[in-house]
Amino acid sequence: MKIELERIHKTEDGRKDAIIDICNDHFYPNDIMDNIDRRIRPVVERRMMTMLLLRNFANNLSLADIGQVFRKDHATAMHAIKTMRNLIETDVRLQNQYISLKNKIIAEIGIEGERETIAEKKKRLEQKRKRLEQKRIQRDITIKGILVNIKEEIEDSPEADIKKIEKQIEECLSLS
Repeated sequence: MKIELERIHKTEDGRKDAIIDICNDHFYPNDIMDNIDRRIRPVVERRMMTMLLLRNFANNLSLADIGQVFRKDHATAMHAIKTMRNLIETDVRLQNQYISLKNKIIAEIGIEGERETIAEKKKRLEQKRKRLEQKRIQRDITIKGILVNIKEEIEDSPEADIKKIEKQIEECLSLS
């Protein structure tokens, strides 16, 4: 029961603070708010990782809100998030760090809905496009099959009707 009450408290208004606390615990003894103006690699990586986690797990925060946490503007936050996503794809150490922090956040405050990356969205949309293309091809095959069957069946009809119907069927076949 205590865990559920803590989770409710952390998910209502303090989601941002909870994520920052989790990051601080992970990077202990280094506080992500210390050396906020420093640009040395370890400090910047911690800051960028926290910005990415805030973006992914605190969906109600805008880029300006995320940047404001670190006294930066929205463009800096956007650049940090993009850079960290690229680094995570290539650097195993950062990938493991991200997974570890992600699991801690999910365990402690639950998941609000991780944002879909651009690559994931492109992949999902490409799969949807392929499914729709396959359905269209199948529909066209079905339509052509039906029209061919109708054309074969009307051969016993009067000559005037046959030419008229054949012309309409040929138009349908050429359109599909």
